[in-house]
Amino acid sequence: MDWEFGDHTRKTFKRLFERLKKWKILFYCADHWVGFNKIIPSPHLFQGKDKTFSIKQNNARHRHWFARFRPTLQTRDHLRC
Repeated sequence: MDWEFGDHTRKTFKRLFERLKKWKILFYCADHWVGFNKIIPSPHLFQGKDKTFSIKQNNARHRHWFARFRPTLQTRDHLRC
């Protein structure tokens, strides 16, 4: 849907949440970070690892896939010559 680049603060999440409002999302699945409770209305917020496990698994899969394209230390040393 959307993403926000920044640190793990309320201010960063608030910017993302404001943009997500236009999608009229029925519920949000999140971990137990305190900032979510203060921004997302409680009937729409489901917190717990059981709801976010597959999301984190998917993110890890993407991180590892993209890491393949980072130059290795040997490649960087070779490029300097």
